[in-house]
Amino acid sequence: MPESIGTPALKTYMRTNQATFFISNAADNGPLVNAIVSMLSLGSDYPLPLTVVFGHGRYVTHYAGNTPIEMIRNDLKSLQKNGD
Repeated sequence: MPESIGTPALKTYMRTNQATFFISNAADNGPLVNAIVSMLSLGSDYPLPLTVVFGHGRYVTHYAGNTPIEMIRNDLKSLQKNGD
């Protein structure tokens, strides 16, 4: 998340969307975000939130924009079954 989104708003978003995983809004996320956006060829105007899944140090999948949490959870369960 961009650092312009304050911690209270981030916590509200996480609670509303049942996000039980780590979401960072730290200012020093920039280089990592830029590398991931470049890797995914998303350009500078990509939809938020951007969720990127890595398994064992390699890219698995990503979700750009508001994605139902049930879809992400189902995909993660499938990945666990496949050993990713």
